[in-house]
Amino acid sequence: QRPPASTVGIRSPRFSRPLPMHLLLLSLAAWAAPQGVRHAQPEVAFVAPSATQGEHAELVLRFTIDPGWHIYHPGDTSGMGLPPAVTIESEGFATAGPLTTTAVPKTKTEVIGPKTVTQWWLEGAPELRIPVSVNAAPGKHTVEVLVSWMECNERMCLPPTKASFPLEFEVLPGSGALLPSVQEPLSGRVKAKYDFPKD
Repeated sequence: QRPPASTVGIRSPRFSRPLPMHLLLLSLAAWAAPQGVRHAQPEVAFVAPSATQGEHAELVLRFTIDPGWHIYHPGDTSGMGLPPAVTIESEGFATAGPLTTTAVPKTKTEVIGPKTVTQWWLEGAPELRIPVSVNAAPGKHTVEVLVSWMECNERMCLPPTKASFPLEFEVLPGSGALLPSVQEPLSGRVKAKYDFPKD
């Protein structure tokens, strides 16, 4: 018996065509997955703690993924899973480009019906980045960053997860440049407020 739609806790995508068999099997596996158990933990921070109004800042996401599990590369087009996505929910801030990574994906190619599908997986501790436009008034702000992702292993995928990260950020008036990036453990990182599917 199929669980009620409220079990997943997210809005289902709209398909213009019948759901392909491989996505149907993926959905059935997600229904059977344990709820509230996560195997990919993200940390999120601005690369620099401030930027001049009208310029761009940069967000960095660093995932810690359990062995045997993976998330999808932002460039994956297989349709077998959902790559991570970032939304800014604070006025005056918005994503200004695609999510990118220099991590080399693990690829898995299989034949599904008449098609050959290649998946791009990220494992271990990948880092992803995305530019953010800064148009808020000068001063200190708490920027709400919403991250969504799907984590999978060889047998199944868990339902997509959303997590909210409130980040402190300062908007500077006048002309200037972003403060330099520091390649150290994330400063200003926060624990996520997870939006798990409801049981």
